[in-house]
Amino acid sequence: IAGLGSGSDFAPLLQIAGIPAVDLWYGFNPELYSVQWYALYHTEYEVFDIFKGQFDRDFQYTGTVAKVCAEMTRSLTDALLLPFSLGDYSRVIQDILHTLDTDYGDELRRNLNNFDKLQKVIDEFRKDIKDFETRLSKLDSKNPFIVRQINDQMMLLERAFLEPAGLPLRPGKKHLLFAENANDAYSGSSFPGLVDLLFQIELDANPQGRWDKVKQHFSVILHTVQSAGATLREVNKFMKETL
Repeated sequence: IAGLGSGSDFAPLLQIAGIPAVDLWYGFNPELYSVQWYALYHTEYEVFDIFKGQFDRDFQYTGTVAKVCAEMTRSLTDALLLPFSLGDYSRVIQDILHTLDTDYGDELRRNLNNFDKLQKVIDEFRKDIKDFETRLSKLDSKNPFIVRQINDQMMLLERAFLEPAGLPLRPGKKHLLFAENANDAYSGSSFPGLVDLLFQIELDANPQGRWDKVKQHFSVILHTVQSAGATLREVNKFMKETL
């Protein structure tokens, strides 16, 4: 689980529509070649005949990736329950918090009095996932309504991380956890709205105004992660009995 760079055609599915997406590709063996892409990649010389005759003769590798994609699609279609591991999601959020803490933790703690609350809401999210997985292990698979409910909750979890107003500096991007790096469209960024605001914040003509935006966006992140966990609870227990 990771962000998708905007150079990928399917990135808007995740970043705007909140639809889980997968990146399938093939590359060179790093033990044999010290390059990531072939020399003519994204040049005017990257034409059909060259690709077929030199880079992927008779489309052997491209065809293999297509077969993997087709088999994955068949597996998802035939599965009674979506083969998603939500536990991976909680681990990824913990990892991106660690990255954020490493890169900006000191600054955030100096300027935000609730930075450490993010760990608390992530812990709550992890608990909601564990409770969901417990329900999943006891699922009555013969009840189509329960199966539909569980599948919908897993499938729609991604949308819980969308912010309708978009990221503070990039309103066209909606996903609060994953978006392309603002300085490198082909790589992903975690907590992208926050990182956008923090990047070179000390050079801003109005750093205090930027910090006010950081505080506002951080509150949105806290609320969103907490709300995402609620979407995994039983439909008649998504709100806590006591506040």
